[in-house]
Amino acid sequence: MKTQSSSSSSKGPRGRRSGVKVPCDECIQRASQTGTEGNNLELCEKCTAVLNRPRKKQEDQPSNVRRVRRQSHAIIDTALGIHTEQPALPWSDDRQEQHALQFFIRHSAPQLAGYFDSPFWQKMVLVAARHEPAVRHAVAAIGALHEKLLAGVVNPAETTQDKRGRFALEQCNKSIQILIKPREVDGKPNLRLMLTTCVLFTCFEALQGNCEQAIIHASQGYNLLQQYAVDPEDKRWDAGAFAVELDQLTVLMRRLQTQGKGLMGKDFNMASCIQQLALEKPTRFTDLNEARSSLEKVLNQLTVFFLDLELDDQYYDMAITNGEKHLVFAPWLQAWELAFSSLLAQRQPTMNEQERKGAMILKAHHLVAEILSNVDLSLGEMAWDAFHTKFTAIVDLAAALLEDSKRSDASIIDARWKTSGVFISSSNAELSFSLGIVDPLYEVVARCRDPVLRRRALELLATHPRQECMWSSWSAWKVGKFLMRLEEEGSDAPTTSSDIPAERRISEAWLDFSDKSLPAGRGRIGYKRAVPRAAARYALNPGLFDWRTDEPGFIPSLNFATVVTPEGSRSQTQSGYFATSPSTTSPPSVQLTPPEDNERVATWSSFNQ
Repeated sequence: MKTQSSSSSSKGPRGRRSGVKVPCDECIQRASQTGTEGNNLELCEKCTAVLNRPRKKQEDQPSNVRRVRRQSHAIIDTALGIHTEQPALPWSDDRQEQHALQFFIRHSAPQLAGYFDSPFWQKMVLVAARHEPAVRHAVAAIGALHEKLLAGVVNPAETTQDKRGRFALEQCNKSIQILIKPREVDGKPNLRLMLTTCVLFTCFEALQGNCEQAIIHASQGYNLLQQYAVDPEDKRWDAGAFAVELDQLTVLMRRLQTQGKGLMGKDFNMASCIQQLALEKPTRFTDLNEARSSLEKVLNQLTVFFLDLELDDQYYDMAITNGEKHLVFAPWLQAWELAFSSLLAQRQPTMNEQERKGAMILKAHHLVAEILSNVDLSLGEMAWDAFHTKFTAIVDLAAALLEDSKRSDASIIDARWKTSGVFISSSNAELSFSLGIVDPLYEVVARCRDPVLRRRALELLATHPRQECMWSSWSAWKVGKFLMRLEEEGSDAPTTSSDIPAERRISEAWLDFSDKSLPAGRGRIGYKRAVPRAAARYALNPGLFDWRTDEPGFIPSLNFATVVTPEGSRSQTQSGYFATSPSTTSPPSVQLTPPEDNERVATWSSFNQ
């Protein structure tokens, strides 16, 4: 019996079957004796029966699904590490949606956790996504958008990027539509679900560079936290099919709220818990996560406390609050440093690379907290010059932290000027919703006037693209570069901090998105300068100062710029207004330029151009 050549040529070689060799040794020996080759080979009955045996049926669809899910569980187990239990994987029958969920699990969740274990991103959100469609769609939206940004293409007209971007927006809209549908549990809304989605929407808007919308979502989430604080026994927080630990959400929302307050300079009525600090001084830490949790809570309080300081004409209130700050925050930070040093002495020999970087980030933030708690604001903006050593340590820590990460070359940075959005679209960009290094570096750029150290910090921000909560390295670079040019304008190549006079220094800067004529995601940079006012420093509250003098000192106060009315008359000076040209009725918009350009900048500046 001969094989049929037409059948073999159309379907290709049949090959071997499980446990049977075809052709067998006898067929091969017979062919070698007769000189038969190719398709004319005569097979024995045994080989023929094997080839005619029906093929094994393909696995049915449910079996395929189960196999893929088992593989997915293995993926998530690797992504989450050994510190967390394996959660149930969110699943979607839609192929594109499932791809976005897988991308979030494998790439987005580990990055969002940063250098610390984050049960929220690595476990709680995934559990919630399995039970709540609104969370699942929001997670898919973040995964799709993150994949788009990591494509590394700076041309927004790229076809594949457009598809991912449209899909991400569709998923976000689906999540919103589910949330706005009438849905109640025991007659009351699921506030825990709303709080979780607030965090996810904040992340989604921040990735798009929509800082204002991200801050709005964070503010809404914080208001929900305030509702819980009023009635912590409210059973509404136990509603829903999934359980997300409230303390994890609380830490996230307070961090976002603090960052939003710093970015936009607005009062979000954040509650203060300064009185508790004296009773909760740390004595020892069991791991870095415990050290991070305690430092982050105090850092949020200190940042809000510092931003809320008001410098009035009498200067008395600020002197009192400044003294209170020294009495409360400084001892707590000293206790934290002792406990942290003890932890490092025990754990440092066995620390892995991620833990080592996490410890460096904690130390950088601790240095920022020490600076804020010890600065003598009675000296005005000149007071920051006393912390040159701490500023240097922050930059050194950041350089060591980022030394093994990829750098963006000049072509990426130059091309980024021509695109919209705040986040650098780059394959080596990193995303985090935990404590990072951008905030400490921005403090150096904004507060340290040493030209060499300032430029080192700016270079690190520009060449290492990172998105940390609502604050990206790119936006921090833009604002920092703008402030440096304002302060150094008119100076002949400053070499030290003292070369920047007090009257040129910027005391406060923030982002303003009130001009709705600008494209979405674009705003302006506003700032205030501190100007000297003569008064006797010791006369305000002598007990808070170590020395006295009869010579009048200089007390800085906010330079509230005046506004020119359309009729040309000068309106009453008010806080928060910008200086405008007498010849115009609206603030001029000046586009920021690349670093090598020496174009003058004005009080208003396009933030995201």
